[in-house]
This record gives sequence, structure tokens and C-alpha cells, in this order.
Amino acid sequence: MNIKLKNTGGFSHFEIILTIVVIGVISGAGLFVYNMNHNKSKADSLSTDSDVTPSITTDGSTVDNSEPVPMPESSKNTFRKAPKPNGPPPEESQSLPSSARMARKSSTIRPTIETLYSPNWAGYVVDATNSNDRFTFVSGNVVVPRIICDGTVKNLYIWVGLDGYTNNSVEQVGMWAYCPKGSKTPQYGTWWEMWPYNLSQNLSLKIKPGDNLYMEVKVVPGKYIFTLKNQSTRKYVSYSTRCLNNKCERVNAEWIIERPGYARTDAYFVIPPYTKTMFTNMKLNIAGREPAALKDFESQYNVNPVLMTDGGSKYLTTVSNPYDDQSSSFASRFLYGK
Repeated sequence: MNIKLKNTGGFSHFEIILTIVVIGVISGAGLFVYNMNHNKSKADSLSTDSDVTPSITTDGSTVDNSEPVPMPESSKNTFRKAPKPNGPPPEESQSLPSSARMARKSSTIRPTIETLYSPNWAGYVVDATNSNDRFTFVSGNVVVPRIICDGTVKNLYIWVGLDGYTNNSVEQVGMWAYCPKGSKTPQYGTWWEMWPYNLSQNLSLKIKPGDNLYMEVKVVPGKYIFTLKNQSTRKYVSYSTRCLNNKCERVNAEWIIERPGYARTDAYFVIPPYTKTMFTNMKLNIAGREPAALKDFESQYNVNPVLMTDGGSKYLTTVSNPYDDQSSSFASRFLYGK
């Protein structure tokens, strides 16, 4: 026996189905709007612009919109201090800038210069903490080094940035080189970060050993612009964001080779052996001036070399003197992985 259901409400089956579909669409739209607003509120401290066109593109370089290489989750840290190891520093680091050495070059009273020791940084730090000046630009070039992997996890970061030496924030952009567990094949990529407001954020710019990488952090009213350019491939990326709560002091400028930390821990990665690495074209500026070479600031601010150590008796890297040939360049060589 066939039983037929009667629609006693006066609506056809088509109208009922249509009503259900409309309700579903409205609900979905509402959920989408909620998620958009929710995500916007979470990311409010990192509002971004995608249409930033840096001046370095005048040579016809184009944006690299390829998929980023997946990067290891790690924590970029501010400067950490370590005791001076026993014994003399490596040969390349025995003629680093010092207050006495600078004073012999000029009768001008110069700032205090001291060699710093750190478990996670190597390179140079310019400190304007004791002045009213604020840095608005830092840049430099580095030839991407080749690293050696042995199947154990190792990680290395190279960057330019502002802050992080005398305070707890750092605004930086650069490259990473990583050895995955169980693999002897290195991985290379690029990133930016506004520590402590986020962890390292991957960028799409592709690099490989031997490429000439330009790195730049620029401050304009209301935002920071992070720019990387692979001058070997004529590809670039640029990303902008604002500083959360305007707590970026801009009193330090740096050119750094770093041993990064594991995300959300106090432990550091082991650094991989790397080929001799040269920072060149080191430039910076303060508000109201044009960018100038590092050597032009040596009489105005503390320009401190930083040597990376294991926190005990070993030097992990070398750093040379950027004033030896007045070129505002320095080299770093791997000594020991830890």
C-alpha cells in the first residue's frame, strides 16, 4: 500500500528546500564575517600593506610570489650576554674596534666601544641609547653562505634589524639556513620578525648559496617596512607592519649572525658549519637624515663588535674589523658548533 504525505502548511516541497538553502547561506555568511572580524582582532598588532614598492626596484626587479620554503619554528631572541672566554680571541678578531684604538685615530672624544660576548649573536651593534636619536633605517648585503649538514638538526639566521641589544623588542629581516633531522641536504629561506609580538614569519623570496642578498628595515610614519632583494635573481619581497603599542624604541641597529632559539623554550639550536660570510654595504640612519655607511657613525655612537661563544671557554664564530679598510664590511667564520 502506498502512503502519500500531505503538505498541510500550503508550501510546496521546492519552497521548503529553497528556504533551508537560504537559511544555510545566511548562517554561513554570518560565520564568515565573524571569523574575519575575529582574525582581524587577533592580527590587529600586525596590520599589513601588500602594495609597498621599495626604491631598490628601479633596476626592473620583480616581486617573488612563489610559495615560501617551509621554515623551522624557532624563536628569534634579543641579545644575550655571556662571559668572556679564557684565552685570546681568534686571530681575525684580535684587532676589533676599541675606545683606545678609535681615540688614536682622532682627537675627537669618541663613545665607549667594547667587545661584547653572547651565546646567540655575532656581528655588530650600534647603540644610541644615551642620545635622543632614533634610527629609521638599517641595511646590508650578505652572500648566502653554504652550510654543512650531518643528519642532526642545526639552524642559522643572518639578518639586519633595529633594537634588541638594550631592550626587549627587535625588528628584523633576513635569511635562515637549516639542517633537518636525518638529512644532509640544507634548506634555505627568508623571513621577517617583530619580536616579541610574533615568531619568525616566512617570506617567499628564494635564495641559494652564492646569491647576493640585500636586507633592509625602514621606518616610515606609522609602520615598519621589511625588504629583501636577491640581487642575483633580481627578485624581491617587501612587507610592512606597525609596531604594537608603539613600544619599538629604535635605539639600536644591528648586522647579526645568530644562533636562534627553539620556539617557546630557553634552548638554542646548534649552528651548522658555514662558509666564510661577508657583510657589506652596512648602512643606517637616524630620523631626518639620509642613510650613510657605518664608518660615518663611529664617532657618534657606540659601535660594538659581538663575538658568539658557548657561554664557557669556546668561541663559536669570528668577526673582523669593519674599519680596517674603511669599507663598512666585516667577515665571519665558523669555528665550533654547539
